[in-house]
Amino acid sequence: MPSLHDASDRAALAARVHALAPDATARWGRMDVPRMLAHCADALRNATGDLPIPIHRVPFATTGLAKWLIIDVLPMPKGAPTAPQLLRKTPPDIRAEREALLTLIERFGDATSAKVRWAPHPLLGTLTPAQWGRLAWKHLDHHLRQFGVRSHPTMPVFDFACRACGHRFEQLVRASDTATCPACASTDVEKQISFPALKTSGTHAQAMAAAKRRDRAQGFDRMHEQAKYEASHDD
Repeated sequence: MPSLHDASDRAALAARVHALAPDATARWGRMDVPRMLAHCADALRNATGDLPIPIHRVPFATTGLAKWLIIDVLPMPKGAPTAPQLLRKTPPDIRAEREALLTLIERFGDATSAKVRWAPHPLLGTLTPAQWGRLAWKHLDHHLRQFGVRSHPTMPVFDFACRACGHRFEQLVRASDTATCPACASTDVEKQISFPALKTSGTHAQAMAAAKRRDRAQGFDRMHEQAKYEASHDD
């Protein structure tokens, strides 16, 4: 999973922050762009101990299983409640908040710095630097997607919906490729209206691996059909 401790992941997020239009409309939630930037910056300040937030005691949330599910497995919920300390009451200055957020993103690059005092998460409790790095990336990615800033259009990764089984997925599709549903292997899929996405190194590797597996499967199918043809035309 991407992390703010990875230089390439930080660079990709920073590019998306720069690309965020001041008048972009949220796809969900009630925040505007300046408040979203301030919210994300304050969440990073909380992680590094600069903005203390009381811990909301929910016993299961602090278990290793819950942390794994929330950080690494489940998608970030849309419109979920957040700590009031992470919601600005006065309109923030967009330029100041954008620069502050970019500075805080870079600060995550050195997890061993004596200046970084990793604080407990308000819900999950104590997190390792690695967990904080993954969760912080996931939170920023979630809010950038909220305002339509998925990435720069340099890689042909698209959203699809499978007509056969209803599964929705993202897939790297080059000009000569046919999108295939990873759930049922059907090619009866519909491209969704979206922007091609620039993936991080981890997501890029996953997409490329999926494309290679698809190529191998298609090659096997061609070999199988050729063998059937030869067997039925044995002169």
